[in-house]
Amino acid sequence: MVGDPTKPLLRLQPGNQEARPTGRQQAIPRPAPFSPATQNAAFGRRFRRLEQALARDPSGLTLRTDPSALAPERLLVFEVRGAIANFATAIRRVPGLELIDEEELEGDDKDKSPEAYLLVPDTVALHNILSLWKRWTTGQELGTGFAPWRDVFATLREIRVWGPSDRVQEGDREILAEEIELMGEDQSLVIEIELVFRASEVLAAETERAVIGEIAAAGGALVSRCRIPDIAYHAILARLPVTAIRHIAERSPTGISGLDAVMHIRPQSVALSVEVDDTVEQAGLIPPPPGNGEPILAILDEFLFQSIRCFVAD
Repeated sequence: MVGDPTKPLLRLQPGNQEARPTGRQQAIPRPAPFSPATQNAAFGRRFRRLEQALARDPSGLTLRTDPSALAPERLLVFEVRGAIANFATAIRRVPGLELIDEEELEGDDKDKSPEAYLLVPDTVALHNILSLWKRWTTGQELGTGFAPWRDVFATLREIRVWGPSDRVQEGDREILAEEIELMGEDQSLVIEIELVFRASEVLAAETERAVIGEIAAAGGALVSRCRIPDIAYHAILARLPVTAIRHIAERSPTGISGLDAVMHIRPQSVALSVEVDDTVEQAGLIPPPPGNGEPILAILDEFLFQSIRCFVAD
C-alpha cells in the first residue's frame, strides 16, 4: 500500500501489560442520606394526611375512594436512591406487608434509583409504616430488625401509588390503540391482564374473582387463566369490547386499568414467523450452525417461557 507523504507518521507502541484485577470489585459508594428534617418537609404532609384519615376512619375505606391515596389493598412504589440490601428482611418484619418485587432493590452504577413495590394489605400495615416514619423523623429508635427502614426513609425520592400509567406501559398502550383503530364498536380483542401476585392461594383466588367480575361488567369474558407460584406470576387472558380496550389505552383510572389488583395490561402475545432468505428457501436448505453443528449456547427467559407455555396449554 502506498503511503501519503503529506500525513504524519503515527508510531505505535505496545502498551504495558498489567495484571488483571482480582478479588472483589470496589463497592459502589452509598448515596448521601437526606436528613429527617429534609424528608419531613418533602413527605411529612402526605404522612400527616394518612394519619388523620386513619383517625377518622380506622377501617381505611375512605382512603380507597381516592386512587392516589396510600390505602389498604393498594400497591405502593418506594423510589429510593441507591441499593438497600437488607430492605427485604425489614419488610417481612412489618406484619402483613408484602414485597412484590425484590429484584428492583439492587442498585448499581447504571441504576442508582431502584424501586421497591410493596403491597399494603390492611390498615395494620399502614399504621406500622406510619409509626416507623414518625419515630424516624423524631429521632427515636426504630427497634430491632427495623434499621433498614431508616435507610429507606433517608434515601426516599418518592412514594406513590401504582397507577394506570404503570399498568399500561407506553409501548403496550400504542399497540392497543393501533389494534382497535379500525375495529368496529361491536368487535372485541383478547388481552393479557397480569395480576399483583399474592402468595396466599385464598387471596389470589379472591383477587382473580374480583377482576373477572370487573371484566364481565365491562362486557368482556374470561378466555384463560394462569398462576405459576415458582415465578410469582398470575395472569388471565380476557376478551374485551373495543370500548373497554379504548379506556385501557387511555389509562382511565375508572376502568380495568384503574384496578388495584392489576399489575400490568398487555396485548396478547403472538408467535412470530421467522423469515428465511429467498435463496435458502428455494434451495430447500437451512444454513448449518457454526463449528461441528453442536449447539454452543442457549438463552431462555424462564418467566416468558412459563407464561407462554401456560396460556398455550389452555
